[in-house]
Amino acid sequence: MKLLLRFGVAWLLSVPSAFIWGIPGTASAATNLQCKTESGAQASRLVLDLKARTLRWGTSTEYRITGVTKRFITAVEVRWMGAPREVGNEVWVMNRATGQYWRASVFEVCAVADCKKKTVEARTFKGVCR
Repeated sequence: MKLLLRFGVAWLLSVPSAFIWGIPGTASAATNLQCKTESGAQASRLVLDLKARTLRWGTSTEYRITGVTKRFITAVEVRWMGAPREVGNEVWVMNRATGQYWRASVFEVCAVADCKKKTVEARTFKGVCR
Protein backbone atom coordinates (compact mmCIF):
# COMPACT_ATOMS: atom_id res chain seq x y z
CA MET A 1 0.00 0.00 0.00
CA LYS A 2 1.17 3.51 -0.78
CA LEU A 3 -0.06 6.89 0.41
CA LEU A 4 -0.47 9.31 -2.47
CA LEU A 5 -1.36 12.98 -2.35
CA ARG A 6 -3.10 13.75 -5.63
CA PHE A 7 -5.38 16.64 -6.44
CA GLY A 8 -5.18 17.76 -2.81
CA VAL A 9 -6.62 14.44 -1.55
CA ALA A 10 -4.73 11.69 0.27
CA TRP A 11 -5.29 8.26 -1.33
CA LEU A 12 -4.17 4.94 0.11
CA LEU A 13 -3.45 2.87 -2.99
CA SER A 14 -2.39 -0.65 -3.80
CA VAL A 15 0.01 -1.04 -6.74
CA PRO A 16 -2.77 -1.96 -9.24
CA SER A 17 -4.75 1.09 -8.13
CA ALA A 18 -1.62 3.21 -8.42
CA PHE A 19 -1.25 1.99 -12.00
CA ILE A 20 -4.81 2.96 -12.77
CA TRP A 21 -3.77 6.50 -11.79
CA GLY A 22 -0.95 6.22 -14.30
CA ILE A 23 1.81 7.08 -11.83
CA PRO A 24 5.23 6.65 -13.47
CA GLY A 25 7.41 3.96 -11.95
CA THR A 26 4.63 2.07 -10.16
CA ALA A 27 3.92 -0.48 -12.90
CA SER A 28 4.69 -1.45 -16.47
CA ALA A 29 2.79 -0.05 -19.47
CA ALA A 30 0.05 -2.67 -19.05
CA THR A 31 -1.27 -4.44 -15.98
CA ASN A 32 -3.59 -7.37 -15.32
CA LEU A 33 -6.49 -6.85 -12.95
CA GLN A 34 -8.74 -9.63 -11.67
CA CYS A 35 -12.40 -8.63 -11.80
CA LYS A 36 -15.43 -9.72 -9.80
CA THR A 37 -19.11 -9.18 -10.49
CA GLU A 38 -21.23 -7.12 -8.11
CA SER A 39 -22.29 -10.38 -6.40
CA GLY A 40 -18.61 -11.25 -5.76
CA ALA A 41 -18.31 -14.01 -8.37
CA GLN A 42 -15.06 -14.24 -10.33
CA ALA A 43 -15.28 -12.47 -13.70
CA SER A 44 -12.79 -12.10 -16.52
CA ARG A 45 -9.30 -10.70 -16.21
CA LEU A 46 -8.87 -7.13 -17.45
CA VAL A 47 -5.65 -6.01 -19.15
CA LEU A 48 -5.42 -2.24 -18.90
CA ASP A 49 -2.87 -0.26 -20.93
CA LEU A 50 -3.23 3.51 -20.53
CA LYS A 51 -0.20 4.19 -22.71
CA ALA A 52 -1.65 2.23 -25.66
CA ARG A 53 -5.20 3.35 -24.70
CA THR A 54 -6.57 -0.21 -24.74
CA LEU A 55 -8.50 -2.59 -22.49
CA ARG A 56 -8.89 -6.32 -23.02
CA TRP A 57 -11.70 -8.09 -21.13
CA GLY A 58 -10.94 -11.81 -20.96
CA THR A 59 -9.80 -13.32 -24.24
CA SER A 60 -12.59 -12.16 -26.52
CA THR A 61 -13.39 -8.46 -26.05
CA GLU A 62 -11.16 -5.48 -26.92
CA TYR A 63 -11.85 -1.84 -26.12
CA ARG A 64 -10.35 1.50 -27.17
CA ILE A 65 -9.96 4.00 -24.32
CA THR A 66 -11.81 7.13 -25.43
CA GLY A 67 -11.56 9.22 -22.26
CA VAL A 68 -9.41 9.52 -19.16
CA THR A 69 -10.27 11.97 -16.38
CA LYS A 70 -9.04 12.37 -12.82
CA ARG A 71 -11.68 9.88 -11.67
CA PHE A 72 -12.69 7.67 -14.61
CA ILE A 73 -11.51 5.69 -17.62
CA THR A 74 -14.04 5.30 -20.47
CA ALA A 75 -13.64 2.77 -23.26
CA VAL A 76 -15.69 1.61 -26.26
CA GLU A 77 -15.69 -1.93 -27.60
CA VAL A 78 -13.87 -2.38 -30.91
CA ARG A 79 -13.76 -6.16 -31.26
CA TRP A 80 -15.84 -8.99 -29.83
CA MET A 81 -14.90 -12.59 -30.60
CA GLY A 82 -12.29 -11.31 -33.07
CA ALA A 83 -14.51 -8.96 -35.13
CA PRO A 84 -16.56 -5.78 -34.74
CA ARG A 85 -20.20 -6.35 -33.77
CA GLU A 86 -22.65 -6.02 -36.65
CA VAL A 87 -25.36 -4.56 -34.40
CA GLY A 88 -24.79 -2.59 -31.20
CA ASN A 89 -21.76 -1.97 -29.04
CA GLU A 90 -20.53 -1.81 -25.45
CA VAL A 91 -19.22 1.01 -23.24
CA TRP A 92 -16.93 0.38 -20.25
CA VAL A 93 -16.42 2.93 -17.43
CA MET A 94 -14.02 2.35 -14.53
CA ASN A 95 -13.39 4.38 -11.38
CA ARG A 96 -9.63 4.92 -11.27
CA ALA A 97 -9.41 5.06 -7.46
CA THR A 98 -11.67 2.15 -6.48
CA GLY A 99 -11.56 -0.20 -9.49
CA GLN A 100 -15.37 -0.25 -9.66
CA TYR A 101 -16.59 -0.78 -13.24
CA TRP A 102 -19.82 -0.43 -15.18
CA ARG A 103 -20.50 -1.98 -18.59
CA ALA A 104 -23.49 -1.19 -20.80
CA SER A 105 -24.22 -3.27 -23.91
CA VAL A 106 -26.72 -3.18 -26.74
CA PHE A 107 -26.46 -6.16 -29.07
CA GLU A 108 -28.35 -8.59 -31.26
CA VAL A 109 -28.97 -12.08 -29.88
CA CYS A 110 -30.57 -15.23 -31.24
CA ALA A 111 -34.17 -15.56 -30.06
CA VAL A 112 -34.38 -19.25 -31.02
CA ALA A 113 -31.83 -22.06 -31.14
CA ASP A 114 -31.33 -22.03 -34.92
CA CYS A 115 -30.79 -18.23 -34.82
CA LYS A 116 -33.29 -17.55 -37.62
CA LYS A 117 -35.01 -15.01 -35.39
CA LYS A 118 -32.95 -12.37 -33.57
CA THR A 119 -33.77 -9.65 -31.06
CA VAL A 120 -31.89 -6.58 -29.85
CA GLU A 121 -31.22 -6.44 -26.11
CA ALA A 122 -29.68 -3.95 -23.71
CA ARG A 123 -27.83 -5.14 -20.61
CA THR A 124 -25.76 -3.61 -17.84
CA PHE A 125 -23.07 -5.21 -15.69
CA LYS A 126 -21.00 -3.93 -12.79
CA GLY A 127 -18.32 -5.09 -10.40
CA VAL A 128 -14.78 -4.31 -9.29
CA CYS A 129 -11.30 -4.99 -10.68
CA ARG A 130 -8.15 -5.05 -8.55
